[in-house]
Amino acid sequence: MTDLILRKAAELKNSCRLLEYYRVLNLNEDKSEEILQELLTYQNDDGGFGNALEPDFRLPKSSAMATAKAISILEEIHTSKKEKTIKEIINYLETSMLEDYSFDIVPQEVNNFPRAIWWNYEQRDQFTFGNPNPELYGFLINYKNYVSSLDIQQLKHKMIDYILDVEKEDVSMNSIYSMLRFYNRVDDNVKFMITPKLKLLIKNKIELDPDLWDDYVLEPYKIYVITPKFAFDYNDLLNQNMKKVTNTLLTSTIKPNWSWMQYDEVFNQIKPEWEGILTFEGLKALKKYSSRFHSF
Repeated sequence: MTDLILRKAAELKNSCRLLEYYRVLNLNEDKSEEILQELLTYQNDDGGFGNALEPDFRLPKSSAMATAKAISILEEIHTSKKEKTIKEIINYLETSMLEDYSFDIVPQEVNNFPRAIWWNYEQRDQFTFGNPNPELYGFLINYKNYVSSLDIQQLKHKMIDYILDVEKEDVSMNSIYSMLRFYNRVDDNVKFMITPKLKLLIKNKIELDPDLWDDYVLEPYKIYVITPKFAFDYNDLLNQNMKKVTNTLLTSTIKPNWSWMQYDEVFNQIKPEWEGILTFEGLKALKKYSSRFHSF
């Protein structure tokens, strides 16, 4: 596994972002300091994150979505220096939460910069409460001692109610990812309450046909890399999916399988950023998977 990680890092070094280069190396040896240093280059003075941390919109200003991405990256590292950043993010979230206790996924200024068509501000309503509010709620709950102006119990119960009540047809693949991150960040009692519903939502969305895994679909490994237990219900499928991921990584990198449907020239320029992110996620899943079987 070490050889593969180092080989992929070398392949990506001159094309992907330095952030993902260090994230890949971090799978082999601690690069927490380097990751934090790079991550902070995407942070703004308001404590939130922007500056195209989410590569599909090139907005410099902070957004809930880019900040959610930053939170997930912070969870990968182990250094006390990140506490300052965590507090700054909490301040940003407390001041940017809307009256209905949600977060505006992107600000209107997103339209002033190159972006995928689904990030056009007028289309933001296609993103339901399930993305990225669950993971942001989970972060606030996990760091409740730093929260000063929000009612954490109220937020917790609001998100539990949302997950239990949402219709499966209204839940996207990315909403499932966000709910899984919420699951990871809450206590065991909440986990127990929402587990059956999360399993139902995954069952409705997971792609069971291996011939379709090259499309933009919910592959088993994408569940496994966030919360492994929810992929074990599809163990045979997970094994097959991980073979596909392994074969890809042995010969290449993982590339984006979507297009922006606008700003084509810019998208072609930033594809290597996604290549770094997707390859990192594949390697992370493979490391988890191989350690489970003491292989690779």
